[in-house]
Amino acid sequence: MLKAQISIEFLVIMGFLMTLLLVFAVAILKSHQDIEGDKEYVIIRDIAYKIKDEINLAQNVNPIYMRNFTIPTIVEGVNYSVNVTGNVVIVLAEHQEFSVIVPTVIGCIHKGNNSVKKFKNNTVIFQCI
Repeated sequence: MLKAQISIEFLVIMGFLMTLLLVFAVAILKSHQDIEGDKEYVIIRDIAYKIKDEINLAQNVNPIYMRNFTIPTIVEGVNYSVNVTGNVVIVLAEHQEFSVIVPTVIGCIHKGNNSVKKFKNNTVIFQCI
């Protein structure tokens, strides 16, 4: 009878410890996912603000301005897409989206080499290179 009681107590303790280990592993996994989501958000936010800075720079300099710049294709393993529609820059990643309002622009922008131009009438035009 004593051996049976010890075996049952052992199984109960092991079951409790396995449950505790499972809860701990789930908490760590959830924390890791939150950190990865925050990382993705910061990356796409930085890309959106880089594009906004290029547009604002073109808008605020001499009447005739041209500059080439590069938007990275993948940043720290995060794949994303960029779209400029009217006066909104939208950067989309797998789990995050970030948009920022900019002066109205004409043209397209994509990952890789881009060109921004400003003419006398303050029109900012993007060209995909």
